[in-house]
Amino acid sequence: MSGEVRLAVDGREYTPPTDKAGRLTKGDYILMGDRNGVLAVTLGRPETWTSDGTVYSQGPEAFTPDGSRVLVSNSKSAVCQWWSWSFAPRPVGVRVLPPGMTDTCHAPAAGELRTVLRSQRDGVRIATLDPTGTRPWKLSPPLRQERRKMTTAALLGGTLVFFREGENHPEYGGCDETRPGTYRRFELGTGEERIFKTQQDWCTADEFLLANARRRTVYFYGERPDPVDGGERLFEYDLERDATREIDIESLHKVFDVSADGRTLLLSTYPHGLMLYDVDSARLVKVGGINSKEARALLLAPR
Repeated sequence: MSGEVRLAVDGREYTPPTDKAGRLTKGDYILMGDRNGVLAVTLGRPETWTSDGTVYSQGPEAFTPDGSRVLVSNSKSAVCQWWSWSFAPRPVGVRVLPPGMTDTCHAPAAGELRTVLRSQRDGVRIATLDPTGTRPWKLSPPLRQERRKMTTAALLGGTLVFFREGENHPEYGGCDETRPGTYRRFELGTGEERIFKTQQDWCTADEFLLANARRRTVYFYGERPDPVDGGERLFEYDLERDATREIDIESLHKVFDVSADGRTLLLSTYPHGLMLYDVDSARLVKVGGINSKEARALLLAPR
């Protein structure tokens, strides 16, 4: 990298760190702020800033229940760890889950203090978060649930919701239409597992599964884009009613987050950028801004 790169935030400039050879590194800043403006800008973990092309991701995911700390996922390829950073002018980080415990960073559902861990070595486990964000997470023994072909997953109370990839055809190698991918629920208390939606002749799914503990609802994309406008097809599954419905949003390309009460989705459409969607009234409110699939936005208020 040649030249000088700076980040300008709230009238102040920040220069990325350099490596031992003096080369500029790349990484993710963690910015904190409120209605009064920017509170803090931190590099996060120094090892996530590299100059050799290695890509690390640091992503704020949720506040602790009292709002004093922010949970940040720290991932590199199939390795994930979790850190908790104090919401303060000089943020202090505490590692609450070391690397090697899970191969994907599944953030806890809104209102839930447990999340799903999965790894080739230990299978599927449940992590219970420390509500203060200052102590390591407690891990359960491996579940009876199989890790193989489980992709995205969420925990809502005593129910594990996840996607299981389908099987390839033994002869021509493509997706076996008789064994497609399925969305499932697994009851931790009874061990009962059942399918609530089957992908139509499709084996894989997007790594997106958004969940809300208060309403016990999950959101996921359909297997194919909308044939009319080319946007994502969004589905909602209600665990209490055991019912799935499609939510019709014109030209949808990404859903970012769900509010603490489960009623509002933060999403983006191709024509209008960021929007808020009321799942009860189907009312859309334009926020503006982001309209790129590479962008990221969250409703990061204390939950």
